[in-house]
Amino acid sequence: MLGLQYFINRKLHTVLSGINNASFDKIRYNIFTNIIYAEHLVYSTDSNATFPSTIEKVEARGFHRLSYIREKTIGFDQLIVEGGKIFLAKGLIKNRHDAKPLVTNNNLRVDEIILRNIDIKLLDGENYMVVVNDLQARIRTPHFSNDPSSGLNDFSFRTGNIQYSLPDSMFDISIGSTSYLHNEHSLTLGNLKYFTSVPEEKWFDHNPVKRAHINLSAERIQVDDLFCEEAYDNIVCASPIIKVYKPICTVFEDGRFIHCDTCYQPLLQNGLSPILERFRIDTVRLKNGTVSYTKLNNPALDESKLQFSNVDAVMITDGKPYTDGRARLMAKSDIFVGTPLLLDFSFDLLQKENTFTLVGEIGKFQLADLNPFLQGVHFVKITSGQANKIQFKITGNDVANSGQMRFEYDNLRASFLNDDGRDMSSLINELAIRKFNIPGPHFRVGDLKHSRDTSRSLFHSLSQSLQAGIKSIALSDYAQQLEQHKSNN
Repeated sequence: MLGLQYFINRKLHTVLSGINNASFDKIRYNIFTNIIYAEHLVYSTDSNATFPSTIEKVEARGFHRLSYIREKTIGFDQLIVEGGKIFLAKGLIKNRHDAKPLVTNNNLRVDEIILRNIDIKLLDGENYMVVVNDLQARIRTPHFSNDPSSGLNDFSFRTGNIQYSLPDSMFDISIGSTSYLHNEHSLTLGNLKYFTSVPEEKWFDHNPVKRAHINLSAERIQVDDLFCEEAYDNIVCASPIIKVYKPICTVFEDGRFIHCDTCYQPLLQNGLSPILERFRIDTVRLKNGTVSYTKLNNPALDESKLQFSNVDAVMITDGKPYTDGRARLMAKSDIFVGTPLLLDFSFDLLQKENTFTLVGEIGKFQLADLNPFLQGVHFVKITSGQANKIQFKITGNDVANSGQMRFEYDNLRASFLNDDGRDMSSLINELAIRKFNIPGPHFRVGDLKHSRDTSRSLFHSLSQSLQAGIKSIALSDYAQQLEQHKSNN
């Protein structure tokens, strides 16, 4: 027995020396427990060993020693890999079918792999592009060989924090925790964030051009019935439904400086189109979300704000956005206290122009609640009045918006302000404001026409269209000329 143990130990040293760019401090085989032990594995993905990966401990249980002696095939019932840091270089293998086998002279067959406390870092040059902390995984029937049919049949995993730094961008993606259960085909992402590392109070400091900053987060994302398959040398995944809990979208824009075509990239096209090539989703549900938009118009003025709370939404793509590009988002939220907002948003994910149609309706609210939103309408302040209903339809793209608005209100009171913030004369206010707009022969319909600033976000474009509609209904021609004159000066 001891002779067999000695023979296998020598053979193992010979075989393991065939692993490319790898070394072990200690390797031993115990014939009584039938376990192979290895400590402090060092492995590098490049010949210069610039970023060597390390594994603290490996246990190979249930060694198939007879198959190894007879067929020169290495096989285990279970391989446990514990404690380590793995470095992978971006672009090392452009096509995974071109990868060299890990073991040069023998096939490796393992019934189950268990990973514990593993950190993985994907490098772009010397910079960390992706960092995965505390990977725990169980992989069943992972056969590694030159046989194309070998692969993963059953696996589950969970991780700690995952950090992804977007190339050529000041934004990062962070995921607090991740878990996947193969038996349930369920993927859970916890505390997801898309954010900039620049402090919010510094976003607009010493900035020579306009900027749009978007922060996205979600408390939890649940992907059910997830199924993945290989298609054209890519892994394509599909799910009938994704649930997003407590999503938060915060958009800040600086409108004080010069125009810049490259400062803001349209979120829909550039953000979603590449994803649609890999993920096919029928329905996305958003629960109890918050959306806020802030535009800084002038250092002397307050920001223009638009905020939606208690957002519940459903996006329906029918699993086909990657072919016809169509998707539909239906949402309900609170825009003012006790005032619901209903939206029906249809958009094309694949067209370069980002065409969309937005239909919306807002219930009763106090007109003074519009003041934070109307900061962009220079020097106008609403003091009182009641809105009964707002209905609108906007059709647009990256170039321009058009549409109509029905805005029913009564007893509107508002003031035009001087440069120092004081009310202008009562006569000007009387001439400027249209106090009523109720259904009847003199009912006015607002024009939502707006030429889009391509350096600004979709939120800016929509807010400008809605402001244009409100102005065309509530302000007289004289007031609109006066407001435009003050805006230009």
